[in-house]
Amino acid sequence: ETDIAGNVGTPVTETFTITKAPLTVTINDPIASDNIVDSSEIDSVTISGTGSSSTNVRITITDGINTLSTIASNPSGTWSTQMDLSSLTGGDVTITAVIMDGIGNSAMDTHDIYIREFPVLTINDPLEGDN
Repeated sequence: ETDIAGNVGTPVTETFTITKAPLTVTINDPIASDNIVDSSEIDSVTISGTGSSSTNVRITITDGINTLSTIASNPSGTWSTQMDLSSLTGGDVTITAVIMDGIGNSAMDTHDIYIREFPVLTINDPLEGDN
């Protein structure tokens, strides 16, 4: 190729891929079989879903005050992680899954669950002074 000033250049061929498919991520429903986490489940809650393959999924869980987060591997389009939610306050909790590619495109899904609080029961001993 020659430009208008008479400079001669060598053509260069470059291959690239244009991706038009948007990223996707979903959180499977229900969590803990009923979207209610109780004391027998709270220390090992499985959170799973699907999403664009070959991208990691950032999982964030918040009760509005405390926040937990982890990264789940997603090599084939399905992801899963187990989390201990015992440091969260009981009540409504929001789970957020975010997936992002190398150029900043992202997708997000949210899911609400409920953490059932159980009061601590204390029995004073002796009862009535003589049990």
